[in-house]
Amino acid sequence: MSAPIGGPGGTPRAADTPAEQLKRSAHLLEAEFLNTLFKVMRDTVPENESETGQATEIFWSMLDREVADSVALGGGYGLGEAIHRQLAPEVGEK
Repeated sequence: MSAPIGGPGGTPRAADTPAEQLKRSAHLLEAEFLNTLFKVMRDTVPENESETGQATEIFWSMLDREVADSVALGGGYGLGEAIHRQLAPEVGEK
């Protein structure tokens, strides 16, 4: 299981500098985007009668979250970095 991005609940830690908080938040946003993308993609796949139920939904939801967090922590698809580059001047980062 991957470590959550940020502090408890994935939030940026208060002790981080604004630049670190921005970077962490950008990657957290990428993870949220990927999680939503995976969920929407999964919703397009027809379900079998044997694969329905609350436990199955919880399993797939948890799996999608872990995969999204792992991808974002591993560099992602560049969305987090693009957000970071765009907003870095706002926190005084070059």
